[in-house]
Amino acid sequence: MSVRKSLAWSYGAQGVIFVVSFSSSVIVARILGPYEMGIFAVGTATAGALSILSSFGVGAYLVRHEAIDAITKSTVFTVNALLNLVLSVAIGAVTLAGPLFDLNTQVQHVLMLIALTPLISVFEFLPSTLLQRDMNFRAIALISIGRTAITACVVIAMAVSGLGALSPAIGMVVSSLFTAVAFNVIGRHHASVKLGLTGWRDVASFGFQMMSIGGVAALAQRLSELVLGRLLGFAALGVYVRASGLAGQLWDNVYGLSTRVIFSQMAKEMRETKTVSKTFLSGLSLITALVWPLMAGVAILSGPLIHTLYGDKWSEAAWPLAIIVTCNIIGLGFGMNWELCVLTKRTGWQARVEASRAVVTVVSFTLGSLISLTAAAAGRLVDAVYALCIYGPKMRGMAGSEPGQISHVFVQSAMLTLAAAGPSLLLMIASDWSPHTSLALIGLAIAVGAMFWFALLRSYRHALFDEMLRIWVRVVPRQAKQGTDGLP
Repeated sequence: MSVRKSLAWSYGAQGVIFVVSFSSSVIVARILGPYEMGIFAVGTATAGALSILSSFGVGAYLVRHEAIDAITKSTVFTVNALLNLVLSVAIGAVTLAGPLFDLNTQVQHVLMLIALTPLISVFEFLPSTLLQRDMNFRAIALISIGRTAITACVVIAMAVSGLGALSPAIGMVVSSLFTAVAFNVIGRHHASVKLGLTGWRDVASFGFQMMSIGGVAALAQRLSELVLGRLLGFAALGVYVRASGLAGQLWDNVYGLSTRVIFSQMAKEMRETKTVSKTFLSGLSLITALVWPLMAGVAILSGPLIHTLYGDKWSEAAWPLAIIVTCNIIGLGFGMNWELCVLTKRTGWQARVEASRAVVTVVSFTLGSLISLTAAAAGRLVDAVYALCIYGPKMRGMAGSEPGQISHVFVQSAMLTLAAAGPSLLLMIASDWSPHTSLALIGLAIAVGAMFWFALLRSYRHALFDEMLRIWVRVVPRQAKQGTDGLP
């Protein structure tokens, strides 16, 4: 499947997924309060601190590997299965030893359910990873839609039934079961449970580097959340997780989805041409032109957004949300650093960078938690700026781009962001940043910003404009034809 079709399927499906998951999160947030969400957050943070093993990166090893044979598949499957077994046992052990760690009883119940998900995901691993390598994003997209819909229904039903913090945990288990079955049905030609450890040292070497990169970062984030819960309480953690969860949905549904496709294409380009410059620059241009305006708009309108979606009991989430999405904007200044480091074999260097980032993250977040919830969120800004200073100067060399090419992308995207978010910024300044700002005026400001954004996109003859035009040309004639088919 081509990159364009892969992105089309991924974004089309993700649009559906976002609507379903976002709507369900709003419903659940109105049923459950900050305290109950805080309970669930402590459970996921505790499991997340242990799940550094799940960031071993064996999936990325298969995606970038030049040739896949039965021996490689069996080795990678076995390594992944062992890691997930250890993770499940570790979560179970912490659950049983709950009193020693002063864990709330409800947190223990959440952990008992979460401990099941690594075992289930063992059987999903090979089919899902090899479908990604094949760039069969149509199958992946359809499974993702089904998973999201089923999870949303289960979580809402459990919340309405009064199960509280257990509701999202039950949803996680059902989601894991569905994806394991679906991937093994659709990707059955890739499915295998054959064990083997031939060549495991190469897999382990790559995996330890990946764990040092992604695992350490995830560990730092989870430890920060546990510190916040300990210092400011479950309710404050619930508010923070609501803000970070909303920002994470936006990030994953736009940036994360794009880079998943782009990584597969960059891996293909690297195998064929030994460079990733063309795909990287094109991807960075498309992503920043779309994500920066979106994130800037969310940051500016965070007060009315939280008030409208979740109600007054979640009002404290507005400032943390604005700060976190600002961190995401900064993060795109060194976007796709993981993909570049994996493909250019700089994972050892990145592991050291991420270890230093973990220290900065935990320290700055902890210091902020001693002051307030907003100050804790501001600690993430320190990490974002620190990472930008380290990764930023290295991006051109890793991508193999010419001097000024990356800067040109950022300048264009910054202007597009100013055009899109400017009207909303002026409105919020005029209304003194009130969360009760008229929704009609907000809608008008967004519409005006969208028109400015589109006009500037067109004047640049931006790649994103070309893609939008290509979709328009294909869809409109087809709709016109369908409209005339039924005429006498």
